[in-house]
Amino acid sequence: KYISSTAANNPTNQKTQTEFAGGSGSVADPFQITTLDDLQLLSLSPSYWDSNFIQTANIDATATIGWDSGAGFSPIWNSTTNFRGSYNGQDHTITDLFINRPASEFIGLFGYTGRISGVGAIISNLNLENTDITGSRFTGGLVGFNTYSPISNCSSSGSVSGTDCTGGLIGRHSY
Repeated sequence: KYISSTAANNPTNQKTQTEFAGGSGSVADPFQITTLDDLQLLSLSPSYWDSNFIQTANIDATATIGWDSGAGFSPIWNSTTNFRGSYNGQDHTITDLFINRPASEFIGLFGYTGRISGVGAIISNLNLENTDITGSRFTGGLVGFNTYSPISNCSSSGSVSGTDCTGGLIGRHSY
């Protein structure tokens, strides 16, 4: 399930997981996010960002404070790919998520969700507790920037700091 990591291919010196806890990513058989390792795999795998996910357990993200030389968790997005799949937390909680990227935009568990060529994301039934999230523009606990994507039955508590378009749940929502 894991491959070895080295400083050359994994500067954070974390274990690198090669598959999710279960599922195929389809609507009928979503990928299962059960551990912090699963969540990290999602954040590092843009080829899966149009797939379907369910969270099957509460996740303690305390370890993220020591990741990436103090920058913490890497938000689910990159400069070329938004998250546009579905994530159903099934009323589970992610606690103690840490992100410290004060010079970066689009910061949150999901950095940028939304439509690319008509396809949007769906995020539901997810709770974040005791977050510590810092970014610049478009910073939120759950989503930094959300476009044309429904978010329902989600909550976030803790600290969220940014310079512009910053919110506890969503930094900026455009519909």
